[in-house]
Amino acid sequence: MTARHLAKELWEAVRAASTESVVNGNLSDPNLVNYHFAAIATDHLYNPQDVLQYCAVLQDVNQDFLPLFEYEIAQLLSKVRHTSSGLDDLPYWLFQKCSFELATELSDYMPINATPILSRLAEKIFVQQWLRPALPMELLKDQYAFRPTGSTLCAVVDFIHHCTLMLENNSYIRCLFIDFSKAFDVVHHSILLSKIRIALNWIIAFLTGRSQVCKISDGRFCDPQPITSSIVQGSGIGPTLWLIMESDLHPLSDANVIFKYADDTNIAMFYNWRCMYVRYV
Repeated sequence: MTARHLAKELWEAVRAASTESVVNGNLSDPNLVNYHFAAIATDHLYNPQDVLQYCAVLQDVNQDFLPLFEYEIAQLLSKVRHTSSGLDDLPYWLFQKCSFELATELSDYMPINATPILSRLAEKIFVQQWLRPALPMELLKDQYAFRPTGSTLCAVVDFIHHCTLMLENNSYIRCLFIDFSKAFDVVHHSILLSKIRIALNWIIAFLTGRSQVCKISDGRFCDPQPITSSIVQGSGIGPTLWLIMESDLHPLSDANVIFKYADDTNIAMFYNWRCMYVRYV
Protein backbone atom coordinates (compact mmCIF):
# COMPACT_ATOMS: atom_id res chain seq x y z
CA MET A 1 0.00 0.00 0.00
CA THR A 2 1.39 3.41 -0.97
CA ALA A 3 1.94 6.34 1.37
CA ARG A 4 -0.83 8.23 -0.42
CA HIS A 5 -3.36 5.48 0.31
CA LEU A 6 -2.25 5.31 3.94
CA ALA A 7 -2.68 9.07 4.32
CA LYS A 8 -6.11 8.89 2.71
CA GLU A 9 -7.24 6.14 5.09
CA LEU A 10 -5.88 8.10 8.05
CA TRP A 11 -7.88 11.24 7.22
CA GLU A 12 -11.01 9.21 6.51
CA ALA A 13 -10.69 7.71 10.00
CA VAL A 14 -10.14 11.16 11.53
CA ARG A 15 -13.22 12.57 9.80
CA ALA A 16 -15.29 9.57 10.85
CA ALA A 17 -14.24 9.98 14.49
CA SER A 18 -14.66 13.73 14.57
CA THR A 19 -17.86 15.19 15.90
CA GLU A 20 -19.62 18.05 14.22
CA SER A 21 -18.58 21.42 15.55
CA VAL A 22 -21.36 23.43 17.12
CA VAL A 23 -21.55 27.13 16.39
CA ASN A 24 -23.79 29.36 18.46
CA GLY A 25 -26.17 31.35 16.35
CA ASN A 26 -28.41 30.87 13.35
CA LEU A 27 -26.42 29.33 10.49
CA SER A 28 -29.34 29.87 8.12
CA ASP A 29 -28.34 33.53 8.02
CA PRO A 30 -25.07 33.91 6.06
CA ASN A 31 -24.63 37.46 7.34
CA LEU A 32 -24.12 36.24 10.93
CA VAL A 33 -21.41 33.83 9.79
CA ASN A 34 -19.73 36.48 7.69
CA TYR A 35 -19.76 39.05 10.50
CA HIS A 36 -17.89 36.58 12.70
CA PHE A 37 -15.08 35.83 10.23
CA ALA A 38 -14.84 39.40 8.93
CA ALA A 39 -14.24 40.58 12.49
CA ILE A 40 -11.22 38.26 12.74
CA ALA A 41 -9.69 39.73 9.57
CA THR A 42 -10.27 43.34 10.59
CA ASP A 43 -7.48 45.49 12.02
CA HIS A 44 -9.11 48.26 14.09
CA LEU A 45 -5.88 50.31 13.93
CA TYR A 46 -5.71 50.02 10.15
CA ASN A 47 -4.53 53.14 8.34
CA PRO A 48 -4.51 53.01 4.49
CA GLN A 49 -1.57 55.41 4.36
CA ASP A 50 0.59 52.91 6.25
CA VAL A 51 0.10 50.52 3.33
CA LEU A 52 0.18 52.99 0.43
CA GLN A 53 3.57 54.32 1.50
CA TYR A 54 5.10 51.19 0.02
CA CYS A 55 3.77 51.93 -3.48
CA ALA A 56 6.53 52.34 -6.06
CA VAL A 57 6.60 55.22 -8.53
CA LEU A 58 5.95 53.53 -11.86
CA GLN A 59 8.44 55.51 -13.91
CA ASP A 60 11.15 54.45 -11.46
CA VAL A 61 10.35 50.74 -11.82
CA ASN A 62 12.82 48.92 -14.02
CA GLN A 63 11.54 45.36 -14.15
CA ASP A 64 11.66 43.02 -17.13
CA PHE A 65 8.57 40.83 -17.16
CA LEU A 66 8.45 37.54 -19.00
CA PRO A 67 5.79 37.21 -21.70
CA LEU A 68 2.73 35.13 -20.89
CA PHE A 69 1.62 32.82 -23.69
CA GLU A 70 -1.84 31.42 -24.36
CA TYR A 71 -0.65 27.80 -24.19
CA GLU A 72 0.51 28.38 -20.59
CA ILE A 73 -2.96 29.59 -19.59
CA ALA A 74 -4.63 26.69 -21.42
CA GLN A 75 -2.41 24.24 -19.56
CA LEU A 76 -3.31 25.76 -16.18
CA LEU A 77 -7.03 25.77 -16.99
CA SER A 78 -6.99 22.12 -18.06
CA LYS A 79 -5.48 21.13 -14.70
CA VAL A 80 -7.99 22.94 -12.49
CA ARG A 81 -9.01 20.53 -9.74
CA HIS A 82 -12.38 19.98 -8.14
CA THR A 83 -12.48 23.14 -6.06
CA SER A 84 -15.00 25.65 -4.80
CA SER A 85 -15.86 28.57 -7.03
CA GLY A 86 -15.66 32.21 -6.06
CA LEU A 87 -18.31 34.90 -6.09
CA ASP A 88 -18.84 34.34 -9.85
CA ASP A 89 -20.13 30.81 -9.02
CA LEU A 90 -18.53 29.33 -12.16
CA PRO A 91 -17.87 25.57 -11.72
CA TYR A 92 -14.35 24.13 -12.00
CA TRP A 93 -15.29 21.76 -14.86
CA LEU A 94 -16.12 24.71 -17.12
CA PHE A 95 -12.45 25.73 -17.15
CA GLN A 96 -11.27 22.15 -17.67
CA LYS A 97 -13.55 21.47 -20.63
CA CYS A 98 -13.10 24.87 -22.30
CA SER A 99 -9.44 25.50 -21.47
CA PHE A 100 -8.34 26.04 -25.09
CA GLU A 101 -11.24 28.35 -25.97
CA LEU A 102 -10.91 30.40 -22.78
CA ALA A 103 -7.13 30.76 -22.98
CA THR A 104 -7.33 33.07 -25.97
CA GLU A 105 -9.41 35.52 -23.91
CA LEU A 106 -7.55 35.43 -20.59
CA SER A 107 -4.10 36.79 -21.38
CA ASP A 108 -4.89 40.16 -19.77
CA TYR A 109 -6.71 38.93 -16.64
CA MET A 110 -5.69 40.42 -13.30
CA PRO A 111 -6.82 39.38 -9.82
CA ILE A 112 -9.95 41.00 -8.43
CA ASN A 113 -11.24 41.42 -4.89
CA ALA A 114 -12.90 38.03 -4.80
CA THR A 115 -10.79 35.00 -5.55
CA PRO A 116 -12.69 32.88 -8.04
CA ILE A 117 -10.92 30.23 -10.09
CA LEU A 118 -9.73 32.60 -12.81
CA SER A 119 -8.28 34.98 -10.26
CA ARG A 120 -6.45 32.14 -8.54
CA LEU A 121 -4.89 31.11 -11.84
CA ALA A 122 -3.68 34.66 -12.50
CA GLU A 123 -2.22 34.83 -9.00
CA LYS A 124 -0.42 31.49 -9.43
CA ILE A 125 1.15 32.70 -12.67
CA PHE A 126 2.42 35.79 -10.87
CA VAL A 127 3.82 33.67 -8.03
CA GLN A 128 5.51 31.12 -10.31
CA GLN A 129 7.07 33.54 -12.77
CA TRP A 130 7.90 36.60 -10.66
CA LEU A 131 7.38 36.41 -6.92
CA ARG A 132 8.87 33.02 -6.00
CA PRO A 133 12.01 33.36 -8.19
CA ALA A 134 12.75 36.67 -6.43
CA LEU A 135 12.76 35.10 -2.97
CA PRO A 136 16.20 34.15 -1.58
CA MET A 137 16.19 30.42 -0.88
CA GLU A 138 18.13 31.04 2.31
CA LEU A 139 15.00 32.64 3.81
CA LEU A 140 12.85 29.59 3.06
CA LYS A 141 15.23 26.76 3.96
CA ASP A 142 13.31 25.93 7.17
CA GLN A 143 9.84 26.13 5.57
CA TYR A 144 8.33 22.94 4.07
CA ALA A 145 4.89 24.16 2.96
CA PHE A 146 3.76 25.90 -0.24
CA ARG A 147 6.95 24.95 -2.09
CA PRO A 148 7.35 22.57 -5.07
CA THR A 149 9.90 20.45 -3.16
CA GLY A 150 8.26 20.72 0.27
CA SER A 151 5.97 18.23 2.02
CA THR A 152 4.93 17.04 5.46
CA LEU A 153 7.09 13.96 4.93
CA CYS A 154 10.20 16.08 4.35
CA ALA A 155 9.42 18.14 7.46
CA VAL A 156 9.00 15.05 9.67
CA VAL A 157 12.16 13.38 8.33
CA ASP A 158 14.26 16.52 8.89
CA PHE A 159 12.79 17.02 12.37
CA ILE A 160 13.56 13.43 13.43
CA HIS A 161 17.04 13.65 11.90
CA HIS A 162 18.00 16.75 13.90
CA CYS A 163 16.45 15.40 17.11
CA THR A 164 18.46 12.20 16.72
CA LEU A 165 21.68 14.16 16.22
CA MET A 166 21.00 16.22 19.34
CA LEU A 167 20.37 13.12 21.43
CA GLU A 168 23.78 11.71 20.55
CA ASN A 169 25.53 14.24 22.80
CA ASN A 170 22.77 15.45 25.09
CA SER A 171 20.69 13.94 27.87
CA TYR A 172 17.43 14.99 26.28
CA ILE A 173 15.97 17.67 24.06
CA ARG A 174 13.08 20.05 24.42
CA CYS A 175 10.61 20.63 21.61
CA LEU A 176 8.31 23.61 21.40
CA PHE A 177 5.28 23.20 19.11
CA ILE A 178 3.53 26.39 18.00
CA ASP A 179 0.33 26.77 15.98
CA PHE A 180 -0.49 30.42 15.27
CA SER A 181 -4.18 31.15 15.77
CA LYS A 182 -5.92 32.58 12.66
CA ALA A 183 -2.46 33.15 11.18
CA PHE A 184 -3.52 34.02 7.65
CA ASP A 185 -6.43 36.20 8.77
CA VAL A 186 -4.52 38.58 11.04
CA VAL A 187 -1.46 39.39 8.91
CA HIS A 188 -0.60 43.09 9.24
CA HIS A 189 -0.25 44.46 5.71
CA SER A 190 2.34 47.11 6.54
CA ILE A 191 4.65 44.58 8.19
CA LEU A 192 4.27 42.21 5.25
CA LEU A 193 4.95 44.89 2.63
CA SER A 194 8.11 45.99 4.45
CA LYS A 195 9.55 42.54 3.63
CA ILE A 196 8.71 42.57 -0.11
CA ARG A 197 10.91 44.08 -2.82
CA ILE A 198 9.09 43.14 -6.04
CA ALA A 199 5.78 44.16 -7.67
CA LEU A 200 4.73 46.14 -4.62
CA ASN A 201 1.99 48.06 -6.44
CA TRP A 202 0.43 44.83 -7.70
CA ILE A 203 0.46 43.24 -4.24
CA ILE A 204 -0.86 46.41 -2.57
CA ALA A 205 -3.73 46.53 -5.08
CA PHE A 206 -4.51 42.90 -4.25
CA LEU A 207 -4.47 43.37 -0.48
CA THR A 208 -6.28 46.70 -0.08
CA GLY A 209 -9.93 47.53 -0.50
CA ARG A 210 -10.99 43.92 -0.02
CA SER A 211 -14.30 42.61 1.24
CA GLN A 212 -15.60 39.13 1.84
CA VAL A 213 -18.92 37.33 1.56
CA CYS A 214 -20.25 34.07 2.92
CA LYS A 215 -22.23 31.53 0.92
CA ILE A 216 -24.38 28.88 2.61
CA SER A 217 -25.56 25.52 1.32
CA ASP A 218 -28.75 26.81 -0.30
CA GLY A 219 -26.72 29.13 -2.55
CA ARG A 220 -27.49 32.42 -0.80
CA PHE A 221 -24.77 35.06 -0.38
CA CYS A 222 -24.54 37.50 2.49
CA ASP A 223 -23.81 41.20 2.24
CA PRO A 224 -20.12 42.07 1.64
CA GLN A 225 -18.08 42.96 4.73
CA PRO A 226 -14.82 44.96 4.44
CA ILE A 227 -11.61 43.46 5.86
CA THR A 228 -8.37 45.31 6.55
CA SER A 229 -6.00 42.44 7.31
CA SER A 230 -5.62 38.87 5.99
CA ILE A 231 -3.75 37.51 2.98
CA VAL A 232 -6.62 35.28 1.81
CA GLN A 233 -5.45 31.73 2.46
CA GLY A 234 -7.63 30.34 -0.33
CA SER A 235 -6.07 32.56 -2.98
CA GLY A 236 -3.22 31.77 -5.36
CA ILE A 237 -0.84 34.29 -3.81
CA GLY A 238 -1.84 34.09 -0.12
CA PRO A 239 0.30 31.04 0.80
CA THR A 240 3.44 32.61 -0.70
CA LEU A 241 2.76 35.88 1.11
CA TRP A 242 2.65 33.89 4.34
CA LEU A 243 6.07 32.38 3.56
CA ILE A 244 7.42 35.92 3.23
CA MET A 245 5.70 37.07 6.41
CA GLU A 246 7.25 34.26 8.47
CA SER A 247 10.59 34.10 6.65
CA ASP A 248 12.48 36.13 9.28
CA LEU A 249 11.34 33.96 12.20
CA HIS A 250 14.56 32.23 13.35
CA PRO A 251 15.94 30.94 16.67
CA LEU A 252 18.33 33.28 18.49
CA SER A 253 20.72 30.43 19.21
CA ASP A 254 22.45 28.66 16.33
CA ALA A 255 22.38 25.47 18.39
CA ASN A 256 18.60 25.30 18.20
CA VAL A 257 16.69 24.30 15.07
CA ILE A 258 13.36 25.56 13.78
CA PHE A 259 11.00 23.72 11.44
CA LYS A 260 8.02 25.33 9.74
CA TYR A 261 5.08 23.92 7.83
CA ALA A 262 2.76 26.78 6.89
CA ASP A 263 1.71 28.30 10.23
CA ASP A 264 2.85 25.29 12.29
CA THR A 265 6.25 26.05 13.82
CA ASN A 266 8.42 23.66 15.84
CA ILE A 267 11.65 24.42 17.69
CA ALA A 268 14.10 21.76 18.92
CA MET A 269 16.41 22.72 21.82
CA PHE A 270 19.01 20.53 23.52
CA TYR A 271 19.82 20.32 27.24
CA ASN A 272 22.95 18.74 28.67
CA TRP A 273 22.84 18.07 32.42
CA ARG A 274 26.62 17.61 32.57
CA CYS A 275 27.32 21.26 31.82
CA MET A 276 24.01 22.51 33.20
CA TYR A 277 23.73 24.92 30.30
CA VAL A 278 20.55 25.65 28.39
CA ARG A 279 20.59 27.33 25.02
CA TYR A 280 17.96 30.03 24.79
CA VAL A 281 15.48 30.07 21.95
